[in-house]
Amino acid sequence: MSFWSCLPLILSASLALGHVEPQGPRAKPIPADLDSFDVLRVSTAGQIIHDADFRGFGPRGCVNDASHTDPTFSSTQWTAQAGFVENEIAAATYTLPASAFPIKIETMKCLFVTLNAVVQTTTEWSVLVWEGTPTSGTLVAEYSSDGLVLPHLVMPPGTNGTLIEVSVDPGDPEQIFITNANGSNKFTIGFRIDNHNSQSGACSTPPSNRNAFPATDRDGLGASTANWLYAMNCPFACPAGWHTFSQLDLLCRPTGDWALAATWSSLDCVEGFGACCLPDGTCELMFIDNCVAVGGTYQGDGVDCSEADCPIPTGACCFPTGFCLVLPEADCTGAGGTYAGHGTTCADNNGNSQPDACESGPCIADRNGDGQLNFFDVQHFLNNWSALNASADMNSDGQYNFFDVQIYLNLFAAGCP
Repeated sequence: MSFWSCLPLILSASLALGHVEPQGPRAKPIPADLDSFDVLRVSTAGQIIHDADFRGFGPRGCVNDASHTDPTFSSTQWTAQAGFVENEIAAATYTLPASAFPIKIETMKCLFVTLNAVVQTTTEWSVLVWEGTPTSGTLVAEYSSDGLVLPHLVMPPGTNGTLIEVSVDPGDPEQIFITNANGSNKFTIGFRIDNHNSQSGACSTPPSNRNAFPATDRDGLGASTANWLYAMNCPFACPAGWHTFSQLDLLCRPTGDWALAATWSSLDCVEGFGACCLPDGTCELMFIDNCVAVGGTYQGDGVDCSEADCPIPTGACCFPTGFCLVLPEADCTGAGGTYAGHGTTCADNNGNSQPDACESGPCIADRNGDGQLNFFDVQHFLNNWSALNASADMNSDGQYNFFDVQIYLNLFAAGCP
């Protein structure tokens, strides 16, 4: 039987030992509430990986998730696609920003479930990777379990889930690179069942209590054009070959996304280097330690400034009426106010009923009141800042740090009226 039949049939609910599955093509999505969950985490060189937080051999800060379902696979409720026969493939396509390429595939994942299995099941499987989609792209990698280097999937009796997670060993000369040569900005991963634990014929129904099946989630179908089924050519079944879920009619189409996921990293990503949003609202590429040192907010490894959403800086906006609001500079001047500088506030620390940043008289940056802005004013400020003098707490947050220095230097650079 092929994966999903387009014929409406009533399914038998019996899963008892010795039950004989009736022959014939039909759809068989069966809810599975897992009693246990395991992870088969293995590299292409056969290394069993025990790190539960493992996301690939690349720099951790550079590794990203790609999935149409929860990439943590934390749910215990899934749907087993129990009509899935040997040589059929579950696949998903992921679209990335053009700037991410070229990329390296770090891991490939697929959840398999059993349904009241009365025996231990052994499933032979393969994982495949395409640049682009399966129908218009190029197959760039394929790995198959052999029981020696890559273990077969072995699951105990019962209703259980096992996540197969394959990573490309760093010593493997066949690393999986996606260069985006076709300009699609896409890659696809797929898992194939090569041999079920128990299937009597190419198009016969695999007994649901003696086999493991790929799962879909129960959160609804969120990516109908990016989930794929490669179906065998069986009589009265869904169309043979590759089809997205959106191309399948309602009797063939799953109601959830495949339980598939991948992790990837950009080849130009350097760990600890990325976009930094500076206090003045601008963005620069720098190492994380340098970003923190200048009071910036680090946006992540490999993140470009074109992708960063740096907040617009604000400061005290002083109005002729004596009213004060904290606003962005452009909004302040547009409303007829006078902008007191990035990071300034409307606090009245000296208790004279006027916001300190808006007080008339000597320029705030003219610390020594001599009517000139020069090195002596900077030295005056830094001396007070080192002494934890309240006059140097420029943002009135009770702390003396780089933000106060930055605010003062901004005021100094702006000059006096």
